[in-house]
Amino acid sequence: MKKVLMCILITLCFIITGCASNNKEEMDILKDVTITIKKDTLNNTGATILIEDYSNQANEYGIEYRIDKKINDTWVELSPIPEEITWTTRKYFVDENKKLEFNYNWENLYGKLEKGDYRLVKYVHSIDSDKMYYIFVEFSI
Repeated sequence: MKKVLMCILITLCFIITGCASNNKEEMDILKDVTITIKKDTLNNTGATILIEDYSNQANEYGIEYRIDKKINDTWVELSPIPEEITWTTRKYFVDENKKLEFNYNWENLYGKLEKGDYRLVKYVHSIDSDKMYYIFVEFSI
């Protein structure tokens, strides 16, 4: 029950904060954590992302993500195709090399992305400070 409640709270925080985040300066970014797209994996239906966490904090990552599109120099959160999205509550941690990979196929959530500038946004939960942070990677289709 506690995990379900935490997942709901995290998802609500992600949605509420995500809707208000239109640029880099408005997000609470976690330093020493990077997110990149693995070479030769990006296409209009998905990508493999690589997270490297050198923050020396206990951070956990969920499967959740969102995609924003840059429209007239403003980041706008894309609306997912399904009205309700159910994410698993499983948490992931970096390995002994301080790395973590996620393979994302966003076609079911967003369809095929049209040409444009996008960013994939993920939350990071710092267990040490019990605070939510965001990391993102920008890309173009």
